[in-house]
Amino acid sequence: DKGDLDFGIRMFFELEPGESTLSSRGVNAISPDFPSDIKSYSVTLVHKDDDFEENNFYEDDIVEVFPIERGYSENFEGEDQSHLYVLNSSDFYNGDTILKYRGNNMLGIYGQQDHSFYRNCENDIDFFEQYFFETRIEYCVDASEMTEPIFEFNAVMFLNEDEESLLTNHTYSSMLRVEYADISSQLIYDQPEGSLINHKVALPENYSGELQIVIVTLTKDGIFENEDITKDRDLVLIDDIKLYEKKDDKRTYTEGGYVIYPNPVKDVLRFSNSSNQKIFDIVIHNTIGQLIYKQNGITNQDWISTDVLSSGLYFISFIEDDEIVDTSKFFVAE
Repeated sequence: DKGDLDFGIRMFFELEPGESTLSSRGVNAISPDFPSDIKSYSVTLVHKDDDFEENNFYEDDIVEVFPIERGYSENFEGEDQSHLYVLNSSDFYNGDTILKYRGNNMLGIYGQQDHSFYRNCENDIDFFEQYFFETRIEYCVDASEMTEPIFEFNAVMFLNEDEESLLTNHTYSSMLRVEYADISSQLIYDQPEGSLINHKVALPENYSGELQIVIVTLTKDGIFENEDITKDRDLVLIDDIKLYEKKDDKRTYTEGGYVIYPNPVKDVLRFSNSSNQKIFDIVIHNTIGQLIYKQNGITNQDWISTDVLSSGLYFISFIEDDEIVDTSKFFVAE
């Protein structure tokens, strides 16, 4: 006897008299406080009016999550750190994968059905909070002995254009926010599509407890299946997740608010502005003034692979409103 464990089936009820009642693709664990000796489980519950027997069955593994501490960093490269978070999602409506976006590994959360169930609320918070098929990246945070803990990550968003005519606000189809200790961060949505935007959340002093990145991705285009996962679906990419003490952040911004790193660089040069709303262009010249690289319409931050650069000294200029506002030099190592 393992005691009482609570489970439930989320139900959909047809409004017309005489119609059948269906459950929503399976049993859900409502109170998963299992005894420590249980590592996996399966559950069968029967609702006699359910047309699909498979809706009554659920199985899962018990995962032990270790806390993230000061200095935690996850870029989905190298050593597997999946024991430090849990990905909790409705796998019927959402998919997840590690994918390479412009040469950079990122965690992708995406819609994988051509329809979803939501209330088409005008208010962004109402829309977000009434949606019940979200994905949650769940952490246990140990920020004890940290006076100004910062939780930071980068996000890229894409929208399923096929959904545009159905929503009160099309940008609601890819959304996220951070939740901890009954506190919610500002909703994040309507980013410039494909742009890498940095987000920071200041946590309470000595905070220890749960923290979740809650992500909504509604649908994909059910008519056309594109091999490029960034096309024809609602998609959120997450990368460079960090937990650090504010005073430990050694990135030094110029007077214009720009920073480049690492310097010297071997593989990928990253550059950003201190404002995640700043839009700018860049140009890179070599030491004799030749234009080597340029990029327009960057929001907040971006990166370039040094594959396009030979070893040596270069100058990167940041341009706002057709004027150079900042120039820094960097060295590409062999």
